Amino acid sequence: MVTGEDTEALTYIQRRGWEIWYNPAMTMWHKIPAWRLQREYLIPFFKGLA
Repeated sequence: MVTGEDTEALTYIQRRGWEIWYNPAMTMWHKIPAWRLQREYLIPFFKGLA
């Protein structure tokens, strides 16, 4: 299992010459389905980060 899609997207944006800004006042809602909080999903997920 591989993660880091956000990093990949930012890399493409930066390579095209766009500016990337950090906005500490910005908020975001991320809806996580219940199945993504289960052990069967989380163990392979975190092993994939190592």
